[in-house]
Amino acid sequence: MKRMAILTNQTKLWRILVKNMDHFVHQLHILAVITILIDEIRKDLLDGKIIKIQNFGTFKLKQTNRRTFKSVVTNNIETSKQKNKLELKLIPKLTRFISNHIDKELQHEYNSSNRE
Repeated sequence: MKRMAILTNQTKLWRILVKNMDHFVHQLHILAVITILIDEIRKDLLDGKIIKIQNFGTFKLKQTNRRTFKSVVTNNIETSKQKNKLELKLIPKLTRFISNHIDKELQHEYNSSNRE
């Protein structure tokens, strides 16, 4: 099911690229390049490298600490496994744009709910 969603998004990306380039490139070529790019990013992240994308942000893979918790099923205290967490730090300009956009939406929703 998830694979279908990814393919749909890649198909939309292919259509946008072909439209903007004014030149036809077969969909499978674009999808192959996207797949290779994603695989290379994944390999670099798993190797511990930091991925910086200009005018967007920085991706970093960080391991979570082990935590102790009480299991509801076994009624014992257990420790969780370490897991990888993907962190994204956006550039300040993009962060301000998103926060301003969210603030405007929330303000609009608040004003419209108070009118009713």
